[in-house]
Amino acid sequence: MNFSLDQFIEKTAQIAPNRYLQALLVVLVFYALSKIIDVILTRVISRWFKKTKIKFDDQILDIFHKPVFASIMLFGLSLAAEMLVLPETVYQLTLSGLKTVAILVWAIAAGRDLKLLLDL
Repeated sequence: MNFSLDQFIEKTAQIAPNRYLQALLVVLVFYALSKIIDVILTRVISRWFKKTKIKFDDQILDIFHKPVFASIMLFGLSLAAEMLVLPETVYQLTLSGLKTVAILVWAIAAGRDLKLLLDL
């Protein structure tokens, strides 16, 4: 199945004609997608990792499942901001803020990972 971003936006416009409802719908869809992927990471993959004798992989999963969740949500929020057709400066500030949050989330996760590596 080939599903593009343009098709997603068109389907959202058909479901909710108001652009604010469209943005809310996009955020809700990406929240649900984030939760599904988070459950897959924390439950399914962690079962595989718990079968190994190495605890390092369990700890890595604990560190990185939150940034993955946050990244998917931030992408959904940026898509919602695009759908709102904000003024250019507000839109650029919003995207810059979302990118900053993404960088901070991943930097914290990388720092925790490095600490974990150094403690080995």
